[in-house]
Amino acid sequence: MKKEDFKNIQALLNGAPDDYEIAISNIKNMKPHEIFILLLGKELVTGKRSEFIKEFPEINWPEGKDFTYKALYKTCKNMPPEVQELFTDLISKTIYKSFLSETFEFVETLKIKIKW
Repeated sequence: MKKEDFKNIQALLNGAPDDYEIAISNIKNMKPHEIFILLLGKELVTGKRSEFIKEFPEINWPEGKDFTYKALYKTCKNMPPEVQELFTDLISKTIYKSFLSETFEFVETLKIKIKW
């Protein structure tokens, strides 16, 4: 899955209910590698994540505290550079939103370098 497709689907998943359904349909039609579905699921919050997981029972979903970025990193480490780049973008965004957005609102972008 291309990064642009991933981001478009991610936006639809976080949109209105109709957009969410379109995203699910698009994913099922695209039949992407399991890692992309795992990453999309990880980026969703509780309720939507639960719904999303139910849509893809064929995926070997990690349980609770095993569904971490650290575990996903171990999987992405053995994937093509495109997957690693997407993972790096997601981690950068997550760290920026979690820790820097209010205190360091003057920081425009944050780039994380991950040890592959």
